[in-house]
Amino acid sequence: MSELPKEWLRLALEDSKTAHVLFKESIWSHACFHAQQAVEKGLKALIESRKEVPKIHDLPELATEAGKCGFDLKDFHDYFG
Repeated sequence: MSELPKEWLRLALEDSKTAHVLFKESIWSHACFHAQQAVEKGLKALIESRKEVPKIHDLPELATEAGKCGFDLKDFHDYFG
């Protein structure tokens, strides 16, 4: 794996941990923001492992792009549309 997908994944895990800490402290809006960022960066890690990441932030669009790269994200689409 090249370094860029690893960096996206490292950032996603960092955002996930941040969201968890903020959630435990009842800081809801910031917890939600970091949770969304974690998902976005995780999807970008998948995409970057196969091709260049498009400059978008929409989670369903990123999931569609990941699907085009061969990742099965049917459950993601079923849940988030």
